[in-house]
Amino acid sequence: GVDVVGLVDYADVIFENEDGDRYDKTLTFENFIEVVLALRGSCTATVKDVVDLRKYIRHVSLRSENQVEKTSTRLMRIEAKLDKLLSNSNGPSRASSHPPSS
Repeated sequence: GVDVVGLVDYADVIFENEDGDRYDKTLTFENFIEVVLALRGSCTATVKDVVDLRKYIRHVSLRSENQVEKTSTRLMRIEAKLDKLLSNSNGPSRASSHPPSS
């Protein structure tokens, strides 16, 4: 049979869009039933299932690597701007910013 409560745990996988960034995928009733039947406890994993899993993991991994690369690039730009701001700073030094004590 189908574990209906367990099926809820797979909702994010079932309705995740192709890019993996939203959960707005729509299914026809036939597609939904196909997915539900494929997730039955009595179904065993096939070579195709393992290959599909490998493709999915690779896709997610590449997407994560791209995101890390973009973040790293942005961080380096921010760091360069901060260095430039600090090196061009001609404001009063800490010692001269306080009035002389009497």
